[in-house]
Amino acid sequence: MNIIKDPRTGKYFSTNEKTGKHGLNPGDFSGTKLNDDFSNIIGCCITDAEKMAYTFKPIDENAKCGEGNYKVALYVSKKFGDLWYRQNPDGTWSYKDVGVSDRDYDGDIIYNPREANAGLDVKFMGFFEVGGTDKIGNNLNQSKLK
Repeated sequence: MNIIKDPRTGKYFSTNEKTGKHGLNPGDFSGTKLNDDFSNIIGCCITDAEKMAYTFKPIDENAKCGEGNYKVALYVSKKFGDLWYRQNPDGTWSYKDVGVSDRDYDGDIIYNPREANAGLDVKFMGFFEVGGTDKIGNNLNQSKLK
């Protein structure tokens, strides 16, 4: 697999040379299968973080992250899969669709992802602190991704 990191979102994408499939799902690093209903998505993210030696842990909506870490809000959609919002240094939130945007589907700046119009049927899963994803490239060499 060819693994590519999106530098803005920290999300990893892959292209399987055999199938042409794009994208990694939570659980792919650790070999944990993501359920079709996303009921185990948080567990998949946690086991990936443990396997790849980065931080992924629940955090209160109003809590500050540790130095060098950032806060994400995770949503899931039956139709579109996982949707990640990232808190920007100025306190607004952004996500990546076609490009990185700090505006929801109504064109409003996102100050609170729970109040943003995602334009989808989404379910809020929680806020999480993420850090150390810059190490993943090095850790890929030690993992057993196929």
